[in-house]
Amino acid sequence: MKNLNENIKSLNSHLPQYALRRNSRYYEYICYINNIYTFFVCGLYEEVKLFIDRAYKYLEKNKNTMDLDNQYILESKKLLEYINGYLDINNL
Repeated sequence: MKNLNENIKSLNSHLPQYALRRNSRYYEYICYINNIYTFFVCGLYEEVKLFIDRAYKYLEKNKNTMDLDNQYILESKKLLEYINGYLDINNL
């Protein structure tokens, strides 16, 4: 869990303020990431999988309109990989 909290701190340090506006292209994605973290901490692993899938689909769908080299996006992908790996290793 310590590594997860470090990942979240690093991720949020790169969160652009404009992305918190509801009309921002990033807003929906950020909500997915926040839900993933919350569900993971609560042990709701099926919901985590659902929102990881949604996050990846959102990035794919919006790859031409979002800056995928944005540091927040890059860090969030690391977080998704970390959580996916945890779920796989622990058969959750």
